[in-house]
Amino acid sequence: MNDLKVTRTTFEVDGIKEPCIIVSDGYTQVRIATCYHYIGPNTLYVSEFLGDDFNGTDEIIGDFNPLSDFDAIEIAKECSAYIR
Repeated sequence: MNDLKVTRTTFEVDGIKEPCIIVSDGYTQVRIATCYHYIGPNTLYVSEFLGDDFNGTDEIIGDFNPLSDFDAIEIAKECSAYIR
């Protein structure tokens, strides 16, 4: 099993840069992002990618700003069947 890497970055949606946290084991990548421009600060989008292929998304209740790396890893483990 590979170690999990946590990266804080941004991505662009409809011309707006959104903060996100990426948890990756080298193949599976889970992106935890805010929904500020759609819903507000209390919903997180958790998207999973296998290699370069999108695998699915979940919406969960949570505030992005206080998320620690540990919190991000725990969310990734809850929402992904591949990250353990």
